[in-house]
Amino acid sequence: MRRIPDYYEKFQCAGSACKDNCCIGWDVYVDEESACRYKNETGDFGQQLKNYLSMEEEPHFQMKEDGRCPFLNKDNLCEIYIRLGEDELCEICTMHPRFADTYNGITEIGLGLSCEVAAELILNWKDKVRFLDLFEEEPEKNILFLYRDKSIQTLQNREKTIFERWYFVLAMGEDLQQRMNQGKEIHDYEFPREKETESKTINLNSWFCEVTNIFKEFDYMTEEFQEILNGAGEFQKKEIDEILWEQLSVYFIYRYFMKSVFDNNPLEKIKISLISFLMIYQWSQRVEVDVTEVARLYSKEVEYSMDNLDVLREEILFDGCFETDVLKNVLVASGNL
Repeated sequence: MRRIPDYYEKFQCAGSACKDNCCIGWDVYVDEESACRYKNETGDFGQQLKNYLSMEEEPHFQMKEDGRCPFLNKDNLCEIYIRLGEDELCEICTMHPRFADTYNGITEIGLGLSCEVAAELILNWKDKVRFLDLFEEEPEKNILFLYRDKSIQTLQNREKTIFERWYFVLAMGEDLQQRMNQGKEIHDYEFPREKETESKTINLNSWFCEVTNIFKEFDYMTEEFQEILNGAGEFQKKEIDEILWEQLSVYFIYRYFMKSVFDNNPLEKIKISLISFLMIYQWSQRVEVDVTEVARLYSKEVEYSMDNLDVLREEILFDGCFETDVLKNVLVASGNL
């Protein structure tokens, strides 16, 4: 079975018109099957493939000194695609910016925000995102799917502010995690009731500065995102498009929540999603950079870096900034600005 968001089929690569080409600055790893095909390719182009294909550790293309893929031509088009056809692209080049993860026999597919076209499509989608199931027979679902569906429904409740929606999603995740830690059987009817938000006063600016400093310690590919972190000044109250922030929130929950199938830690996945939302919101209110670009750079530098994601998980585990009650206070304070 496959599941896709309803905007998925609308995606079209910008090709040579792309402003931040995914064939520049990224490592291009080649799956074993494609590497075997490339090694067996004949003629002058086959020799070029052999010259640039490294088999050390994981197969990959040796990038040029300027960070460009050796098969990206002067028009920013792929020579492998042009000469051999789309079917001969390696797996990562075929998929990007798509992602696919399988949980309990359900393969969930989506678009990553790191691509400028995908980011524009996702964040400017005006309808509530629907997820389309393409299957021959109904698979058995883990209870976590029901909680993820409930989280998405909550985030799409347009009668409440985006901060109120997140507050309940976080509270629901806290309740679910407590039940799981206590070894209690989880049922779909055990969703906690929505309740009035409660909080203590928090210095939002101090919290923001502390968390931004944590992100400054990450490793980044380019200077663009670091400039956003370094240039974020005083909070500037700007009008926000609630639907855009809803789409961003749903994107993160869809992409991360079900990974808790593997470690029974849904609260961590909710926090990764929430912190991503909060920081993109805060940074976009403090710099003169379009929110879509802030989100795209965050995705490129944090989401697509396993090292950075691992550091973020560790910080969530040990840093007091990311305790559940603190995050609840941040959400209430953010909604009151």
